[in-house]
Amino acid sequence: MDHLGRYYTQSLFSDLLISQITYNNPDTVLELGVGRGSLLRAAKSKWVDANFVAADIDLRSVEKIKHEFPEVKIVQVNSLSSSISERLKLYVGNIDVAICNPPYLNITRTAYHDKIFSKAKLSKCRELRILTSDAVFLAQNLSFLKEGGQMGIIVPDTLITGQEFKILRESLVENHTIKSIIELPTNIFPKTEAKTHILFLEKGNGDLFQNVELYKADRFGKCIDLTLVSGEKLIDRMDFNFHSFHLNRRTVDTNSTTLESIGCEIKRGRLENKYLKAQAYPYIHTTSLEHGNPGLVIKGKIPQKILKSSLYAEPGDILLARVGKGCIGKVSMVRGGNALLSDCIYRIRVAPKYREMVFNCLASTEGQQSLKAISRGVCAKVLSLSDLMKFKVNF
Repeated sequence: MDHLGRYYTQSLFSDLLISQITYNNPDTVLELGVGRGSLLRAAKSKWVDANFVAADIDLRSVEKIKHEFPEVKIVQVNSLSSSISERLKLYVGNIDVAICNPPYLNITRTAYHDKIFSKAKLSKCRELRILTSDAVFLAQNLSFLKEGGQMGIIVPDTLITGQEFKILRESLVENHTIKSIIELPTNIFPKTEAKTHILFLEKGNGDLFQNVELYKADRFGKCIDLTLVSGEKLIDRMDFNFHSFHLNRRTVDTNSTTLESIGCEIKRGRLENKYLKAQAYPYIHTTSLEHGNPGLVIKGKIPQKILKSSLYAEPGDILLARVGKGCIGKVSMVRGGNALLSDCIYRIRVAPKYREMVFNCLASTEGQQSLKAISRGVCAKVLSLSDLMKFKVNF
């Protein structure tokens, strides 16, 4: 990611995005945030007779595109500014196809951002607690599309799975047609493992009950798997891995229950790893959690006055890594001793008769697959408390 929050698209995935747009013979194609021009090149190869309009905040990107494609109308402008329509000489509702790989940055809300959401028929998004550039880019593109116009946009995993963007997903499903979604590999952008997806939309005609195609792509830019999900199920999350896992799992629901149903108490550690390292007391962090160990014995003592004011582990507790790159889902059960817990660890307490069952289900191959499927996040994956409470255990 550069200083403007941009990830640059590989040509393989630019070709994939353009190939999935089904709009016939578009007159005008728009790209906001053209960057190095990978999407534009793929689009011009497919729609040779279309008029192309583009914008970028970076003068170097604009000059490069002007040199390579002098016929493209491109302007140096912030794509989220109130002057964008005037600068591009475009009006809301006039574009046939929009393509976009937006920057991924947290931004400060302005009144104009709320206007963009309203123009895009996403008025509920004015209630978003967190605002990101990718969410507003999505809305800006939708606002320029005509009814029935189509868009392909690369978005971060937070937009697809994040609980804070559930309002956005609900608004999209209710007011627009989700044509398909492709889950991309984690290593398609240089120097990052950011998780991203391609979202394909048609403006208007929202349908909660229409089946949507969810794909998984490989590193060669080919779709290798497919599952169908109704629109209403996409409100909670839109990722292929989650829906594919739950559609294909062999567990019979009548023989399973949830952690919440059996009365599990799940709490998150309160202290940062950096602080714990500086203390003289035993503690557990993701790096020290022994995965699959049902007999974790913790050495060292913690004074009672420290235990009384801290969240700690004791014999019988199940400890689960809740966040981290490559370590999410690591699980152990304490057999002896006490330890303070970092804020990357969940402590699970449950009645003794359920302990072995819960631990074995979490540590099992299927349990680990389930934890991976319900995790959310762009780079470091996170297990939310509400998702973990719904984790199914078998009797």
